[in-house]
Amino acid sequence: MSTVLKQPAENCSRQTFAAAASVFMVMAWVLTATAPVTMSIGIVFLFAGPHNYVESRYFLTRLPARMGRLKPFFMVSAVGVISLTIAFPLLTRLAGWMRWSPQSVLWTIGLWNTALILWVTSLVWLRSLQPPKKNWDYALPIGLAFAGLAWLQPILLPLLMVFLHPLMGLWVLDREIAKSRQEWQTAYRCCVGSVPVLLVLLWTFGPAAAADALLPEQAQAAKSQVIHHAGATIVTIVDANRLVATHAFLELLHYGVWMLAVPVASGRVFSEGFRSIPLMKRSDFSRRLIGVLLAASAAVVVLLWVCFTADYTTTRDVYFTVAMLHVLAEIPFLLRLL
Repeated sequence: MSTVLKQPAENCSRQTFAAAASVFMVMAWVLTATAPVTMSIGIVFLFAGPHNYVESRYFLTRLPARMGRLKPFFMVSAVGVISLTIAFPLLTRLAGWMRWSPQSVLWTIGLWNTALILWVTSLVWLRSLQPPKKNWDYALPIGLAFAGLAWLQPILLPLLMVFLHPLMGLWVLDREIAKSRQEWQTAYRCCVGSVPVLLVLLWTFGPAAAADALLPEQAQAAKSQVIHHAGATIVTIVDANRLVATHAFLELLHYGVWMLAVPVASGRVFSEGFRSIPLMKRSDFSRRLIGVLLAASAAVVVLLWVCFTADYTTTRDVYFTVAMLHVLAEIPFLLRLL
């Protein structure tokens, strides 16, 4: 009897998840295709801060209370995340302040690209040595090959990260579903498989610009900024509206993954409060420290909303400058989930 009752409940859960995910994806496509710039401005205002907070809570639930044999991996991860995060805005800002030549800027970005690729390669190698061990001997030659290719056009790697980063959330969700909600996995992967189809449709029919034309004059600076962040000033041979719509669509999926799907799939991020964070069980000091840091993170979310309201363009510029931190932090966590 219990088996008979359990199966319909699992089917219902799977069907509900598939329906909700499909509706969300279609709505995201319609909204970003209808008003790409407006949606890009709006979703960053609403969800940039909250989704970072949810990410932090989730990753803290995945950190062990003591590193043990994982210490080299986490130490290399921390050093890379911090140094690369500081270096990227510093070098890009320094280039403007010092009025470097375009060639010097490309050399600087190329060096940063090389450091990033070698850091990821070292993490892959360290991960392969940890249980469950992986046969990833090909990591070094592939990493060196990518480092060489990145020098052909250094500016393209940071631009690719803008578009590929939202997909990392989909990967995290896939690993979480495989662990916690296996009955959802087939439906979820079908939804992920439809993302390229939706992108092809977006580029085939082209996003509408009528709604964006109605933006008030005060929002024109933000519009130019959105176009710049989407890489339209770099890839000039491609329609700017399509680039903005693609980025907005992927970002909206990314925010949906972190704000809705990951908390529901894991069931641990908020349902157990701080009890799901192993580091808080290590000592009274670590418990207080993490509690203070999480409270500060929540305060930053509110501060971001206030700053966006007061000066959207400056706040967005600062946010995307320092957002490299959570982009890079996702890489070692993804490797640990494999």
